[in-house]
Amino acid sequence: MGRAEAYAMQNPPTASLVDGFGNGLGYGAILMVTAFVRGCLVQEPFLVFLSFLLRPKGVGTRRMA
Repeated sequence: MGRAEAYAMQNPPTASLVDGFGNGLGYGAILMVTAFVRGCLVQEPFLVFLSFLLRPKGVGTRRMA
């Protein structure tokens, strides 16, 4: 917040508005990525999918007769 205020004091309103909008988008993107990663790590389907990808070759496969 202090950085945005210091920038706004030294620059014209249009540049300050664009800077504030960019900061808001960046902060929102970081929150979304963090929430997505956190949500994926705690969901059981993700862990099942991950174990399916990381299993040794041939383990867990059945032959249908």
